[in-house]
Amino acid sequence: MSDDIFILLGQALFAVVGASIRWINTTDNPKTITKLSSNNSSINSTKNPEVSQNSSVLARLEGPKSAKEGNNIQIIWKITNNLDVPINDVQGIDQNEIYNFGEINPGETKTYSYFIYVPSLKEIKNDFGLNESISDSFYIGGFNIKYLINGVEHSTSSNSLEIDLV
Repeated sequence: MSDDIFILLGQALFAVVGASIRWINTTDNPKTITKLSSNNSSINSTKNPEVSQNSSVLARLEGPKSAKEGNNIQIIWKITNNLDVPINDVQGIDQNEIYNFGEINPGETKTYSYFIYVPSLKEIKNDFGLNESISDSFYIGGFNIKYLINGVEHSTSSNSLEIDLV
């Protein structure tokens, strides 16, 4: 098995482990899936993404509703500033990615996207043993953001995704 596949499987495992240990806002259900329409394609996000203490900076994770094993899927981070002031030095961070959004003005939304590989059952068995299996869904933990408002650091977390495997 190539080193690239092993690295991707390791990244997927870290995403699940990292998401399970991060704090989750108990008022939101991170596994609630809703369909959003974007260019005639269905995407996942949570019904109520987790928000910062002031409930005015939103972080949202989006991806496909379903995916096939062995394919790459596009993941999108969205950050919306609903404050009356700009937020500065905005960074999105997860187990595999760090992205600098820079400044986000009031009412503005910025996005970042990347692709992640969904391993096949054969790849899972080759890497982790013949007794391993795949669940009916592929889980992606959320991402965190940190940002400055008037020089004071704030942070919040996005929702996670559960993508049906078809």
